Amino acid sequence: MSMSVLTVTFLVGLALVVVSIVGGGIEIKEVKIPTLPIIPRTLSFVVGCALLAVCVLSPQILQQLSGQQSSAEAKVAAAAPGVPNKEPPFLGAAIKNHLVTVRDVKVVLRHDGKYVGPIDEQPNDSYFQAVAAFQLSRNITADGYVGPDTYAKLRESWPEYFADR
Repeated sequence: MSMSVLTVTFLVGLALVVVSIVGGGIEIKEVKIPTLPIIPRTLSFVVGCALLAVCVLSPQILQQLSGQQSSAEAKVAAAAPGVPNKEPPFLGAAIKNHLVTVRDVKVVLRHDGKYVGPIDEQPNDSYFQAVAAFQLSRNITADGYVGPDTYAKLRESWPEYFADR
């Protein structure tokens, strides 16, 4: 079982606070933990409280430092019903790089006679089918994504539409 950076930081902070409060001086059978001097106990308390404060007040800092979610967290986030996904689906490099929008693609595909449906920013099944049909008609691999080749062919299909862009 893997632990997140937030969990580890919280546990370390908690342990440091406990060490500063107890400060040693414990004997259990043959095990003796000596009493800590005041300076290490104070430092332990300050650092422990700082770590706990970061965990409680700004956990997003630790999440940014840890990078991406673990695979288990990503699966849970993807499977959680009713929770919107933060990252949009991949629709092709041209859309990802903001060269063209889904709406623009729909407008051009409707002009070309390939798309029938609402003109909006929402990709739907008829959008993907229209993109694939357009790609087949232009001898491009029909994957339904607007990559560089598809984007170039869309521009060739209706250059006046892209003239102002």
